[in-house]
Amino acid sequence: MKNKANLLGAVMLVVSVLALSVTPQHATAYTVKQLGTCADWVGGPDDRFWILGFISGVNFAQDADHARGVEAKEIYKFVTKYCTKNPNHDLADATVAFISIHE
Repeated sequence: MKNKANLLGAVMLVVSVLALSVTPQHATAYTVKQLGTCADWVGGPDDRFWILGFISGVNFAQDADHARGVEAKEIYKFVTKYCTKNPNHDLADATVAFISIHE
């Protein structure tokens, strides 16, 4: 049941990102649902799907491919390294950091 809830959260995130991409926005603050913290990052399947879904949503919204040529396990290694250095951040911060260096 938890996997279904997390999948629903990822789908809702993608829909939200799409809506934001077509609507003019002036504020940079946003709320991310079903989000884990760096301190809690354990690389479990739920967090992994969330990270890949977030990247996919950004790619779709921006008509981009931020993870081109990068295997999922390399993304998880990046997130682990980022979270080790920044335990007070959340997984969105880690994923955005990944995206920003793969533009």
